[in-house]
Amino acid sequence: MATLDELLDNMKQCEAKGDLGGIVKLRARIARDFPNTPEAAEALFRLGVYLLFIENQPDAAKQTFEDAIKIKDPNWSKAARVSLASLYLREQKTQKALLELRKALGEKDPPSIHTVSALSIMEAIHEEAGSSADVRNTKEEKVRHLNVLVQQSREAKDDGALAFFLFSLAQEQFALGMPAIAKNLLQEIIGMGAQRAGQGLVNQTQGLLKQIG
Repeated sequence: MATLDELLDNMKQCEAKGDLGGIVKLRARIARDFPNTPEAAEALFRLGVYLLFIENQPDAAKQTFEDAIKIKDPNWSKAARVSLASLYLREQKTQKALLELRKALGEKDPPSIHTVSALSIMEAIHEEAGSSADVRNTKEEKVRHLNVLVQQSREAKDDGALAFFLFSLAQEQFALGMPAIAKNLLQEIIGMGAQRAGQGLVNQTQGLLKQIG
């Protein structure tokens, strides 16, 4: 049996060649031969996305996401749970979607891009229901998570992540009626420049600054 490292190396080769079929087969092998590992959780999550959006097999995707969740990896299992919630929402199973989102947020893992995604989906559900109080509470919780992610990005000196989370935080603060705070966050991105923040995000930042006035 091939080792995990060998399968991962083979997958890199398939990715370099654009061999989607080969990538899918290798991910299935990783999930089968190396269960309960972070690599298996990632493989199952990505297989679920493939089944949902490429093969249009929502039931198979649902099962694959559920298998990824069972591994309880703090990153990929949470990503799978948020994706499962999105799938339920597409099927108009709002209560099931909310249950999965609450589970994603109720786990003891720290804030992450996945908890922010969960809160964004939850906010959209509350907006659809016309619950302005729940929308605001969800936004405020998202701000708390984003503040943690901004601080973590600063400490890790990860400019790309820092700029992304600063922009996301500025959007939320502006939506909450805090334009001065939003401006300060956006000015920090401008100060980073295109080399550190990325030209695309700098352009978005300039656009939001014009909108704020």
